[in-house]
Amino acid sequence: SAASDVYKRQLLNGGYAESDIAIESFEIDDSTPMMDEAIQNVFDGGEKSNSSQNILITKKGESEKTIIVGAHYDSAGTHGVDDNGSGVSVALENALRMVNTPTYYTIQYVFFGSEEPGMYGSRAYVESLSEKERENIILMINIDTVLAGDYLYLYGGKVNDNGTVDNTEAVFKAYEIVKEIGLNIQLPPDGNNDYPYPTGQKRSDHAPFNDIGIPYIYFCLLYTSDAADDLIGV
Repeated sequence: SAASDVYKRQLLNGGYAESDIAIESFEIDDSTPMMDEAIQNVFDGGEKSNSSQNILITKKGESEKTIIVGAHYDSAGTHGVDDNGSGVSVALENALRMVNTPTYYTIQYVFFGSEEPGMYGSRAYVESLSEKERENIILMINIDTVLAGDYLYLYGGKVNDNGTVDNTEAVFKAYEIVKEIGLNIQLPPDGNNDYPYPTGQKRSDHAPFNDIGIPYIYFCLLYTSDAADDLIGV
């Protein structure tokens, strides 16, 4: 695809080898237009398709234990600058900066296709994992929509059947680092009955990982209703 060609070229120019990059195709049951026809300045995203691709970049560490850094590259209803060009930009920049940095853990960057119609890319990725690969993933970091808004949140944790929340160690540790270096990122407010603290909505690519018990950190920037009118089409 055009997207995979662009990312691959940047990664190769940035120091990754062909063997570090994999393109995995998958089928989707439905697809949505890239732009709502009612929105002005309509962007023609091309024809609907019943297939898509995940783009995987593996930065090997000393250990086989792996951290997944994910961002979806499709969009729907907007030009995709915020949702989710912003997440892709952060993940891609991080991959390029980390290429020659020694790490204990292996880092796999995954640009997911077809998140908007129903997280098809992340679901296909999780379903393709072997038992050993699942066991080796210690954390999934999801970066989705981090450009436009008032508050940047960190979410994490798995809600149990009895309403309690576990698998929160990673998100609380991330928040401690955020405070130490002075970033303007918050944990979600406590007291939301729909999303017990510190979890958030499941409508993004961390959800399939969470469903199989893999801890996640989900970065998402939200805006108030007052600002929403100014951000339509971003």
